[in-house]
Amino acid sequence: MRVAIVGSGLAGLSAAVDLVDAGHSVDLYEARPFMGGKVGSWVDEGGNHIEMGLHVFFFNYTNLFALMRKVGAFDNLLPKDHTHLFVNEGGDLRELDFRFALGAPFNGLKAFFTTPQLDWIDKLRNALALGTSPIVRGLVDYEGAMRTIRALDRISFSEWFLGHGGSPESIRRMWNPIAYALGFIDCEAISARCMLTIFMMFAARTEASKLNLLKGSPHRWLTGPIFDYIKARGGQLHLRHRVTAVHHKGDNGTTEVTGLTMGTPDGDVEVEADAYLAACDVPGIQRLLPEE
Repeated sequence: MRVAIVGSGLAGLSAAVDLVDAGHSVDLYEARPFMGGKVGSWVDEGGNHIEMGLHVFFFNYTNLFALMRKVGAFDNLLPKDHTHLFVNEGGDLRELDFRFALGAPFNGLKAFFTTPQLDWIDKLRNALALGTSPIVRGLVDYEGAMRTIRALDRISFSEWFLGHGGSPESIRRMWNPIAYALGFIDCEAISARCMLTIFMMFAARTEASKLNLLKGSPHRWLTGPIFDYIKARGGQLHLRHRVTAVHHKGDNGTTEVTGLTMGTPDGDVEVEADAYLAACDVPGIQRLLPEE
């Protein structure tokens, strides 16, 4: 089966790995001049490595780590000391230090109560918010807590946290930096489900809050090895190919995509395949979909 994948971020690349493993013919189409999406990087004309942002890899990224092992990239991770560093205005450095004789959840309690990033009032209000969260239930009933957390996808973490007694200063000094590290968005934009899922993992497993960094730029140490794996199995990547039209037909209330028009530096290209996959974020998919 011929599969056209729109987007060459981690979603598109991981889908391509599974598809080529299953014996399908895969073409990846990327609007930008580089692959990787949010973990994209490239080398400019001066030889400088440019990255889309800071990338850290928590030990609880089990699916990503399994993919990295498959393509031979797992050894490209460099474990970091079990601390998270906040860089404040003027170069003021503060730590969230998880190093402790006891594991989760006690190392997390120690980290949050001893961090100099917050004053004691904010720490106590943090304790109030998180102490009334599903995380407490999760220590004895993980699945029950996760059912509650999954139902919180429609409200922001900021709304949830402030509604449970947390302070705006905690959002500004601690949770916004963490949200930016997780998803490049702040606590007004990230859902309560996302943040509380991470906290639940931190509370359940000591290793979950440990960080790794890559040896260097993602296009060399992460997305590069993934694409090399895809290419070795017949997959292809087409850069500077932006979808300008999605062709479709409908019958009896169903819609079938019949082709794509791609805008390229050399003019429009028509793409046909047996199946089409939009490996984009929600705003990206919304831009792709025809208004009708």
